[in-house]
Amino acid sequence: MGDYFWGFFFIILGVVFSIPYLVIKIVEWIYQDNPITVEELVIPKKKFVKLILIWCSQNLGHNEQSPDLKIYYYFNKKWGGLYNYRNRQITLYIPKWLTLNDLTKNVIHEYVHYLQIVKPVDDAMYNKHTQEVGYWDNPYEVAARRLAEKYHNTCLDWVLGKSVRN
Repeated sequence: MGDYFWGFFFIILGVVFSIPYLVIKIVEWIYQDNPITVEELVIPKKKFVKLILIWCSQNLGHNEQSPDLKIYYYFNKKWGGLYNYRNRQITLYIPKWLTLNDLTKNVIHEYVHYLQIVKPVDDAMYNKHTQEVGYWDNPYEVAARRLAEKYHNTCLDWVLGKSVRN
């Protein structure tokens, strides 16, 4: 009888510990297949972007002067966003079908450029790298994509928490 008890006990234990894992995996699967778009935001898009910028400042650092922000609410075939070092301006293109994940990545990406390109020499190096290895392999772009990919989920969780409470 002892063998049956322990066998049954371990089966139940396995099921109990598997259920939370399965629930998490199902939620992740649903979230990936049904991403939230900016059209579904319950707060203004500009406020959402500003919350991302606050997160970036608190977690990635900041320069002496905060970046200016310009938002266009349409799709741009060439860019999701731009950073202009000369006027310290982040420009974003936000079509209504853009996902919150992608918007968050775009903002972090451009914010990283704001941190990277502070002086004329930085801008010159960025342009030199682009000429030598192209946009995609430019080390500034590689770093911006890497950081956006690394932090977008953490940032998005923080922003969604703030936007629900405020």
